[in-house]
Amino acid sequence: MINLADELIRWIQHSHLEAGRSPDELSRFDKLWLNLTQEIRRIESCEAPMDYEADFARMAQHSGTLYRVHQDFDLQEPFGVRETASYVSWTKQPRFHRFSWLENQKQVLLIKAHVTFPEFGIDLIGIKDWANKYDYPLSLGSHEIEQEVVYPLLFDTIIETKVIDL
Repeated sequence: MINLADELIRWIQHSHLEAGRSPDELSRFDKLWLNLTQEIRRIESCEAPMDYEADFARMAQHSGTLYRVHQDFDLQEPFGVRETASYVSWTKQPRFHRFSWLENQKQVLLIKAHVTFPEFGIDLIGIKDWANKYDYPLSLGSHEIEQEVVYPLLFDTIIETKVIDL
């Protein structure tokens, strides 16, 4: 659990830096999210998982509406962005464009997507809540308000995009 907690913190802290992730970092995180996805599916396929496993599988996944902001976008691209199989940060919070790290931007692209079960994103707050339930104190600090979910940027999940001025 300690390694997972460290990786969650590393992911969240990097999300607010201006520079993108290196190819090595993307690969490492993609592997982490894929492994968590496979673990959730393994638990769900068990006939009688342990309570803590069942809770993890339930709490660590999110299907439903997701939101994402792009500060760099190109309206010549489909949906204004490039599709990527790599995992990126999303939020369950519909008013995320008010987050403090966006205050200095003029225009952003808001993306609304819907992930339909059996597909799901990795719910970072769900993992935090699971860890706290099983006596591993984990806090994501001020980042918790963002309700972050990790999922690839796939065009077939996008249901709406719009450019707004902040």
